[in-house]
Amino acid sequence: MRSPIPMPLRLAPLLLVCACASTATSVDTFADPADATQGVVAALRSGDRAEANRIFGLYARASVLRDSVFYAVIEAASADYIAGQDESGRRLVEFAQANYPQAGYASADELEAELRAGLAEGAAVVETAYANAAGALAALSAVQEAIDNEEFPLAAERFDAFLQSWNGEPAELQAEVDRIKLLLPEG
Repeated sequence: MRSPIPMPLRLAPLLLVCACASTATSVDTFADPADATQGVVAALRSGDRAEANRIFGLYARASVLRDSVFYAVIEAASADYIAGQDESGRRLVEFAQANYPQAGYASADELEAELRAGLAEGAAVVETAYANAAGALAALSAVQEAIDNEEFPLAAERFDAFLQSWNGEPAELQAEVDRIKLLLPEG
């Protein structure tokens, strides 16, 4: 027996489901907001600004975590500049400046300048910390060498000199300092 509903109308629900499925956004393909954010970064790094804008537009309207994209893009730009990938870093900075005017940067040049200044300052801090750590480690090695040679007065003298100049950084050396204190005779 034939159905009283004509064939085109019986297919309408199926066509509606297919049409809805084909208009699903790419954001739906991301497991979570962080993945969508990385999709924006990946698109920008590959030079596909249109795809980055599309993902961002869909994601930004759908998420209360919109600002997290800004921080991820800036972090990625920093990593690119550190790695010497200036062109990619610049695309990321331009995207951040264009999509976050509330961040207060009048231009991508201004944002890039501030970002690069921060990277330079951070590099100087890291270099200083490395130099301090290397110096502290060398001093503790000299103390350990004197202990190994059973030159305890020399070890104690070197250790006292180290303690007078050591500011507690890097903190990871505290365990070594405590160990050496136990090895030195009281007195």
